[in-house]
Amino acid sequence: MAIDYTEVNGHKWEAMSAEHFVGIMSHVGFVGDPLVHTQHHIGASKWEKVSDEEAVGYHQLRAAYQRYTASDRRLVENIGHGHAMIKQFYRRIDGEWKLQGLRPTIRWNEFEAERIFRGFDGSSIR
Repeated sequence: MAIDYTEVNGHKWEAMSAEHFVGIMSHVGFVGDPLVHTQHHIGASKWEKVSDEEAVGYHQLRAAYQRYTASDRRLVENIGHGHAMIKQFYRRIDGEWKLQGLRPTIRWNEFEAERIFRGFDGSSIR
C-alpha cells in the first residue's frame, strides 16, 4: 500500500503491508489512543474505473474528534473537526477489490484538531 499522510501528520510511505497500515491507525499516538474518540463520516463519493484491475475513489470526509483528560471520559480536554477529501486507490486481486493506497487532502480543521493526537514516529511502526 502507498499511504500519503503528509497533510495529516507529515508521514508518507511508498509501500507498506496492510498489517503495517493497521498498526499505524491503531497506534496510541494516533487513532488508537484510548483517550480519543473519533467518528468519520463519508459524504459524496465519486468512483473512477482506471482499468479492469484498478479503480480510484474520491470521498468527501468529515471527522469529529474528542480527547478526554482521563480514561473515565468525564472531562473533555479538546475537540476538533476535520474536513477533507480522500483519494483512495484500489486494485482487484484474485477477483476481490483491495485498498492499495490513500491520500487525504485537508480542506480545513476546526477548534483544536491539531491538539487531539499526540503523534508518533511513523517510521518505527511495523
